[in-house]
Amino acid sequence: MNVINFAVGSSDELGEITVEVTVVEPSVDDVIDHIAPPTEDGEPLQQ
Repeated sequence: MNVINFAVGSSDELGEITVEVTVVEPSVDDVIDHIAPPTEDGEPLQQ
């Protein structure tokens, strides 16, 4: 189990939430990228 903090800048805008995710397939990294795509300087990276 991990704690995820959705913060932008120095203040915690949404606070902390605790999540538990079990992924068999696709990989955990693929699921995370689908839910929250990678960004650079706040802009989504085009894949």
